[in-house]
Amino acid sequence: QTRAVNCAGPSCSGDKPASQQQCVHDGKECHECNAIVFGGPSFDGWSLTFGPGKWTNADMELKGAKCDDISSIKVTGVFCHATAFEFGDFNKAHHGWKAEFAVGDYNTKAMVGRGAKDNDVSSLIVEKRGGMNTGANTSHHQLNGTGINITKPFGWDPTHPFGGVGAATGLVALLLAACI
Repeated sequence: QTRAVNCAGPSCSGDKPASQQQCVHDGKECHECNAIVFGGPSFDGWSLTFGPGKWTNADMELKGAKCDDISSIKVTGVFCHATAFEFGDFNKAHHGWKAEFAVGDYNTKAMVGRGAKDNDVSSLIVEKRGGMNTGANTSHHQLNGTGINITKPFGWDPTHPFGGVGAATGLVALLLAACI
């Protein structure tokens, strides 16, 4: 049995057996997921990188973060997402603010604009969300941080290398280009 393949190489035509398929997510940014936090308001001062996981206040301090001293954040990696919390236990024991950050750079003003408070981040969750599933049953794709959402349109052809016909072809190709 063969299925459509989106090749990262210069040429590819038709279906290929699973053993010859190559993942379209070959770029470094497609595999990484990090939140880089900074003590300064514009990506300056001290900095630390947090990979995927749930980081309590104690975890963050053990890694070297300064208590309640985060003023800017960068989220890197396709589909990566960071959630910052006011309290060190992800706001489980107390109601506090929570701020969501898709891929991008957030200085103090941008952080506050997303609901965070300057110098008040006490826990952090870093994770991949969404992503492209190249299976035939995929019905929705989202590229975080770009505002691009694709829902399986009429005429979608899962055997076609770029998903089918019409306007969807260009959008799917755009999504794939981000990871090649």
